[in-house]
Amino acid sequence: MPKSTKLIGLDTTAPNGTQISFPSFQIHNVVAFPGVPTFCEQSFRRVEESLFPDIKPFFSRSLYLAKGEVHLQVELNRIVERHPRVCFGSYPAVGHSYYKTKLMLESEGEEEGLKTYEEVRQAFGEFVTDYDEQPWTGSSAKLEKFVFTQSEEFQRVMADSLKTIDDILEEYNLEQISLSFNGGKDCTLLLHLLRCRVDE
Repeated sequence: MPKSTKLIGLDTTAPNGTQISFPSFQIHNVVAFPGVPTFCEQSFRRVEESLFPDIKPFFSRSLYLAKGEVHLQVELNRIVERHPRVCFGSYPAVGHSYYKTKLMLESEGEEEGLKTYEEVRQAFGEFVTDYDEQPWTGSSAKLEKFVFTQSEEFQRVMADSLKTIDDILEEYNLEQISLSFNGGKDCTLLLHLLRCRVDE
C-alpha cells in the first residue's frame, strides 16, 4: 500500500450493536470499499458524511420532443444563454417511435431548475411527448391516473377488463396462468394490464 493510504471508518459500530472490524482505504480522492456487497454498503454508510459533507439539493428533469434536434437549436440556445447555471443536454433518438430528441436539464438549485424546465416546456410545448422511460415503476398508479383522464365509456370498459383479470388472479396463482403473446397491440395491452394488477 502507498504511504499516503489512510484507513477510514475504524472504531465504528453496526446498527445491531456489533463492532465493525473491516476498514476502507483512501488514497487522495480515491476510496476502496470491501468487495462483499453487504460490507461495502455498511462501509459507505459509515463514511458518507465525511466524503460528501456539503451535498446540495439537485434538480434533474428530462423532456422528450417529437422534433429533430436541428430544428430546436436556435430557440434552445437562447434559453441556454439565459440560464448559465443550468446544465443542458440534447440527445437525438434515431428511429425512436415516440420521440426524436431527449432534453436533459440539471441544476444545483431546484427553484432555478424548475423555472428553466417550465420555460423549455412552454417554448417547445407543441412537440412535447409524454414518454415514460420506466413504465414498470408505479405501473398501477400510472394506469389509474391515465384512465381517469379518459371518457366514461373507456373507464367502464377498462374497469370490466381489470375485473376479469382480478378474478383470474384470485382463482389461479401466477404459475397456472398463461398469456399468448405474439407482439401485436392487443396482447401487448393485455400484458401491461396484467403487470399492473400483479404489481398492485
